[in-house]
Amino acid sequence: MTHKKIDTAPSNPVEKIDMRGWPAGLVELAEVVGPEAAQILQREWGGIRLYVPRSLDERHPIALAIGLEAARKLCQWRPGEQLLLPSLYAQRSRKAMIAAAKGSHAQIARALGVTDRHVRGVKAGAREADQSEPDLFG
Repeated sequence: MTHKKIDTAPSNPVEKIDMRGWPAGLVELAEVVGPEAAQILQREWGGIRLYVPRSLDERHPIALAIGLEAARKLCQWRPGEQLLLPSLYAQRSRKAMIAAAKGSHAQIARALGVTDRHVRGVKAGAREADQSEPDLFG
C-alpha cells in the first residue's frame, strides 16, 4: 500500500524538538503531524494500537489530543489503518542506566553497546536537567 505524503510545515519553526534517537516510525509520524503532536500521540497511545479513522471531527479523542488540523493530516496519511506507536520504555530505561552509570564514557559505551558520543549526550542532558530543577530547600 502506498501512503500519501502530506505537506507539513512546522507550527513554530523557532521551537525545534530534538528527534535524535527517535525510532524511524515516530520520526515519520512527526514529519506528518509535527513533532509536538507525535510526542503527544506516543505518550497517550504508546505501546498500543491506535486506529486512524478515515475522517474525524473536533470531538474525536485524537483531535482532542493533538488538534484538529494535525489529526486530519494523520487521517489523510493513514486512513483506516492501525498504528502501533512505540512505548519508548526501553529507550527511557537505557538512558536512565547511562545517566546513572559510573566510569568513563568509553567504559559505559562498551558495557551498554552504544557509542561514547551517545553516552556524552545522555550525560550532558542529565546534567542540564539536574541544573534546571528548582531547589526545594534553598
